[in-house]
Amino acid sequence: MTSPEHALLIVAHGSARYPDAARTVLMHADAIRMSGRFAAVAVGLLNGAPSVADALVSLGPRPIHVVPFFMEDGYFTRIAVPKALGGADVRLYPAVGTHPDMTEMILGRVARAGLALDTLSLVLVGHGSARAPGRPTPRRRWRSTAHLHNSRRRRRRRRCRRHGLRVRRRARQTRGRRRR
Repeated sequence: MTSPEHALLIVAHGSARYPDAARTVLMHADAIRMSGRFAAVAVGLLNGAPSVADALVSLGPRPIHVVPFFMEDGYFTRIAVPKALGGADVRLYPAVGTHPDMTEMILGRVARAGLALDTLSLVLVGHGSARAPGRPTPRRRWRSTAHLHNSRRRRRRRRCRRHGLRVRRRARQTRGRRRR
């Protein structure tokens, strides 16, 4: 558990091209720092500054809890974050987005912002990685209307197959190459 002698390192993706990409994680770190639950709180970015190595050094020789600031378990939480930690003696936790109460936390923030949940459509967007994908079947944690979109897509595919038409998927452009 946490104590005033322990430190917290929040590891996020970051961006070397867009320095403002870390603004959200820095705001969260400030809020946690002000709560006084940890002796020190630092942010380490996989891309950009401060790096994970620099953040580890800044925390000094104390027990360090590392929390990946990602929405899902995948390449970054399984491979990139442990690699960036470089074998440091830390306690690594699951990504924040995998917390079972994430839906309620998001809806609570929406309500505190004064938005009416019954007239609001909320879309949370993230991306994964083909190198080390997350769970093969996403857990149903979110209240969504995605099932409506998917059922329309399935009906369209069935109609096309029934009439002998081929459904073409849009080719995705990836670093100058076309992937099929």
